[in-house]
Amino acid sequence: MKNTFVLLTIALVISLTSCSSYIAPSNENVSSGNEGKLTLMVYMAADNDLESAALEDLNEMEAAFYDEEKITVLVLLDRSDLYDNSNGNWSSTRLYKVKHDANGMNKTIVSEQLPCPELSLELSHDSELDMSSKKTLSGLLSYSCRAFPADRYALVMWGHGTGWRGLSLDGISYSSKKVKAFAFDDNGGGYMHLCTLREAIEDGMKDEVLEFIGFDTCFGAELEVCYELKNCARWLCGTEGLSPYSGWNYTTWLHEISRNISAGQDFFSLPEPKDDTSFAVVSLSHIGELFASFDSLASSLTKCICSEDDVESLKKLVRSAGLLFVPNAKSEAYISIYDFLSAVESEFPHLAEEIKDVERDLFNSVQTRTSNGHIPLGVFVCELDASGDISSPFPASYVNGSGEKNQCAFVKDSVGYVPTFAGGGLLGMLFRKNNF
Repeated sequence: MKNTFVLLTIALVISLTSCSSYIAPSNENVSSGNEGKLTLMVYMAADNDLESAALEDLNEMEAAFYDEEKITVLVLLDRSDLYDNSNGNWSSTRLYKVKHDANGMNKTIVSEQLPCPELSLELSHDSELDMSSKKTLSGLLSYSCRAFPADRYALVMWGHGTGWRGLSLDGISYSSKKVKAFAFDDNGGGYMHLCTLREAIEDGMKDEVLEFIGFDTCFGAELEVCYELKNCARWLCGTEGLSPYSGWNYTTWLHEISRNISAGQDFFSLPEPKDDTSFAVVSLSHIGELFASFDSLASSLTKCICSEDDVESLKKLVRSAGLLFVPNAKSEAYISIYDFLSAVESEFPHLAEEIKDVERDLFNSVQTRTSNGHIPLGVFVCELDASGDISSPFPASYVNGSGEKNQCAFVKDSVGYVPTFAGGGLLGMLFRKNNF
């Protein structure tokens, strides 16, 4: 299902101009002739079973009416050779500058294919790029800033997503199975670690900061993801759980971006959504504060564990708050921070002040609400065994001190929440075996 509220929200985030907390971008290398311009980059990792959805979304972009003098939309599309045979059935990687299709929504690509020296893409022949590679994403960003300089830049990560996930090392006494993050590439057999995503943005954008990074994926709005990218963009948009196969409605989105840029409309004028949604718009400038208060609360909860009965009580509390599952795996579970706080508050009233601190920082960070007041932002909590019960092993990439080389910043910096190699941390206390 295409979520119109989601798209209107992102459009208004991009056109944010009058909010008092907004800091204008520093763009010393951009001439005044670029004032008000936006360059939007869509990183379409569709060398997988999402190939048809990618072509549909590119056609949605072409069907949109927007001011191409002010908004440049670039799409790096990597196709598969298995799932869709339309548009010439090419199965390589192409870069497009989106052009309006006067025939509206159809199955024919009319956008302008571009050469890209930074990615060694030429019009004379097709090339296959590894979308999971840091060089591919950083090359796209570098090219876009050079060839289409603008006042603001935005990036959409498109495709499969599993939040913080990275690759666990073999030889460690924790789960060593392969896990994923973003930009799944079937041809190369790879995927992009969360820390690699950050490094690619930093390398490609140099001194620029993205206006926003959007995740048209599952599990984009996780605290681990936001914390990793807090210095890369001003805003982050995504869902805390599963995202529909069809993703965003790009026709509506681009139309609203164009309309709101012209009107100078700001994000906070948007009315509340009519329907519940797990979609989140996150102000990354507040994520550091949220991380600190959340990790501190986890440390306090750890001190409340004095027996196996306490462990079992907290496990039940976690389950009562509700789990968000990674699709088709049934082995990785996330929890909504908002729901978790509500459950903790009922069981540990003496921690009320610390809970309020986290609620305040969550409220400041996440700008979207569901109709029942839910604040959507998730965090990893545990793995589940084949029967759906909580499992004790953790991937090495989520264990502080494990030696994993591709750990995300959240795991490296957490002292209260994530499990430690010695079995500490709230999750380590709850889900390791033989605690006492």
